[in-house]
Amino acid sequence: MDDKSRIRADEAGVGRRAGALTLTAMVVAASMTFIDQTIVAIAAPTIVHELGLTASGMQWVVNAYLLTLAAFFALGGRLAHVFGHRLMLIAGTLVFVVSSILCAVVPAGGDVAQGWLIAFRATQGAGAALLFPAALAVVTETFPAERRGRALALFFGWSAVLTVLGPLLGGWLTAWTWRAIFWINVPVAAVALVLMAKARVPHVARREPIDVPGAVLVAVGTALTVLGFQQAANWGWSSALTWLCVGLGLLVLALFCRYELYGLRDLGKLRALSRLSVRGPGDHPLVPLRLFKDRAFAVDAAVLFFAMPAFVPVFFFGSVYAQVSLASSPQQAGLYLLYFFVGFVITYQWGSRFLDVRGAKPAILLGTALGTLGFALWASKLTDHSMQGQWPYVALSGAGIGFLLVPASTDAADRAAGRADDGTARRANGRVAGASYEEVTALTQTVRTFSAALGLAVFGTILTHVTTDRMAGTLGSAGVPSPLAHSVGHDISERFTGNGGHLVPTGTGPVDRITRDAIGVFRLDFAEANRAVFYGMAITLAIAFVCALFHPGHPDRRRTKPTANDTGTDTAPGRNTAP
Repeated sequence: MDDKSRIRADEAGVGRRAGALTLTAMVVAASMTFIDQTIVAIAAPTIVHELGLTASGMQWVVNAYLLTLAAFFALGGRLAHVFGHRLMLIAGTLVFVVSSILCAVVPAGGDVAQGWLIAFRATQGAGAALLFPAALAVVTETFPAERRGRALALFFGWSAVLTVLGPLLGGWLTAWTWRAIFWINVPVAAVALVLMAKARVPHVARREPIDVPGAVLVAVGTALTVLGFQQAANWGWSSALTWLCVGLGLLVLALFCRYELYGLRDLGKLRALSRLSVRGPGDHPLVPLRLFKDRAFAVDAAVLFFAMPAFVPVFFFGSVYAQVSLASSPQQAGLYLLYFFVGFVITYQWGSRFLDVRGAKPAILLGTALGTLGFALWASKLTDHSMQGQWPYVALSGAGIGFLLVPASTDAADRAAGRADDGTARRANGRVAGASYEEVTALTQTVRTFSAALGLAVFGTILTHVTTDRMAGTLGSAGVPSPLAHSVGHDISERFTGNGGHLVPTGTGPVDRITRDAIGVFRLDFAEANRAVFYGMAITLAIAFVCALFHPGHPDRRRTKPTANDTGTDTAPGRNTAP
């Protein structure tokens, strides 16, 4: 080997080591955002019991994170693009870890504790919305085209694995103290900041406008929609306030879509006043809604929208069911959900390989079918009060989600992403590219997190209503008058999540005596309510299956082995990535 060849080899080795360090730093930094989507779920009953929260309040603690992440994810990506990835990485990490500390030190005391946790879980989500898109952008810009697909595969692979591992880690930490699920983010953030410094993430700012009106519209629309569905647990389905919130939220989201597609034609002069201003039609939209014109992309997005209510929310409902109806400890509840993790990890790899060989449509159809069957069978076994009889269906449910997640996410990005590094449009897999990879990921991640938040709100309301009705029926059959039975049933259902079979009233009245005698029946009532929720998850996956039937599934997406064009010239994500 001559000197020039040796120098080139040394430079390539240094580049690979620097890339590995950068990828490690981004995975560590983003790991907090992945884990916190699910880790709090396992500690929910303990938090409710120790802080005196209500069941619906605890659902807000879990959902506040998902809601703000969905509302501000696209804005976070845009801020990183304009103000620089390094700045947003540091800002997002600091916001996230400070919010975690404030969650960990929440004072006990009912309403104060509940408001405190909801507020700082929301700021956690805002920090994640700054951090995650910036980390993704750093990965895509650090690696050359021939290595980018592999790097993204590792980044998104760890994101999925850590999301599913959240309940297992949460169960172990809760055995010590539930506050540790928030304290754990402090050393992780410290390591991430050190790795960022060592990786020397470049700072590149751009003088481009930020779509503030679009950001406000999407935040208000998602918040009102989720608020209406989640508060229906207290307001009721027949309440005018419930449907006013939902209706206004959907109207604002419709205005957001209209604005993103066409802008504000008559306010062009205002754009010169500030970088944070309104935009004209086609000028730097917050999310590229034009991509929905591609039928395959639209179907992939629809599949993700209807599949996500059965992914992230399942960890909350599964862990609460295990700890209340099965009287499990947090560690046992984590092991209960381990079966889901096993099924998910196995088919997550199969799904990516299936996508390479057969294309997206068959993989998505198989995944949604397995998931529908798994959740339906799982639901049918919830009243058996036996983990042993449920584990095959828990694993099958995880297998279905794992099988569809990679094909749907990767196909969506592969169909739509494709702006070359110099900013010009290019052709990807024979189609005119529509957007950059970061834009596509912002859109798909917004769809996924909004759907998860919406699913948690709807299913949480169903759980509360069905539990209340069944407990009221139990009290009524024991002789408690109907209005009183419903009132007492609602109160018990709000407290049951954090106390389970240990909720024993100490009074001497007839209602207290009947309630003490019916604790075992109440646990069965709670299992019945969870069965309704899990059947609902099966229904959403069935809808995703129907959506997948309309996927065009063009044969030109199939391949049997990689080619030079697959890795050398394609800046869209390679196979085995899951944005």
